[in-house]
Amino acid sequence: MQPEMLSYVEMGRVLEAHNNRAYVRHKIDPLLKELTEAKTNRRDFGHYEDCGDSYHDRVRVVETEVQEAVTRKIEAEKYFRKLKLTFIEKYPTLKTVLEEELKKQSAVHGHAGTIDKI
Repeated sequence: MQPEMLSYVEMGRVLEAHNNRAYVRHKIDPLLKELTEAKTNRRDFGHYEDCGDSYHDRVRVVETEVQEAVTRKIEAEKYFRKLKLTFIEKYPTLKTVLEEELKKQSAVHGHAGTIDKI
């Protein structure tokens, strides 16, 4: 494969990692809202003998889901940063092109302005 072609393949990997990171970030907010709701329900209804345990169980389940999502988010962040830095070190002349593509991708996903400065 030609070096120029290889650089765009690697840029595609960076963009894919950026997209994955955005997806994982997007999944955390609904879980946090669900956790807040579960805690409110536990507070309001958790003291009843006939159904209280289910409210406590739900909080534990959602807390676990939030922890897993946060772990995935951290992993996605690290992977994206690693790919981005490696790409910039390997192809410094394409840094501007990469940043423009990341901005376009961010605008499409509705999180324009959140590009990390490295």
